[in-house]
Amino acid sequence: MSDTDLRQLRGRILAAARELSVACGSALDLPDAELVAEAGVSQDEFTSAYADRRAYLLALLLDFLDRARADAIDTLAQSPPGVPRIAAAFERYWDCNLRWRPMRELALHFRTDAEGAEILRGRLHGVTMIAQYELNRIDWPHAAAAARLAANMCVETAIAEYEARHVLPELRYSVLSYFREPRPKPFDSSVMP
Repeated sequence: MSDTDLRQLRGRILAAARELSVACGSALDLPDAELVAEAGVSQDEFTSAYADRRAYLLALLLDFLDRARADAIDTLAQSPPGVPRIAAAFERYWDCNLRWRPMRELALHFRTDAEGAEILRGRLHGVTMIAQYELNRIDWPHAAAAARLAANMCVETAIAEYEARHVLPELRYSVLSYFREPRPKPFDSSVMP
């Protein structure tokens, strides 16, 4: 099978997996037979596309994460720079986590898997870098530290909303209020006890 054929086969499988898993609310509970039928592929083709179920589920996680990132980037382009841009991207990310519940399900499932954890750390690093860039643009004190905390709070809010199965406005407000004016004063070690 050529690389192009393999890419197309994987694309069909992932498209069917996205549609079915979002509809049923779970990627982990999606029966392989139903997926194969929806994708219009044979079990042998599925096996040639993905070495095992873990490889397929990791590919599906990456696919969802790529879509969430593209969605957030679209938001970034339409928002004013600085804090409003960070807030808009976080809101969009939280909404994606609720709309695409299997994405969060897979992220939680692969948190302790070496390869899955590496993927998730890489994505978190990307969110942190975007937030840091925006905070640096407006001269926010300690932009790198603030961005790191904000990105982690964003993920924890997504997890809490996944578990609650609905928007948690008080959490969203709390995370976004982290960036309210007045800005924090720069850290001074002489004020620490």
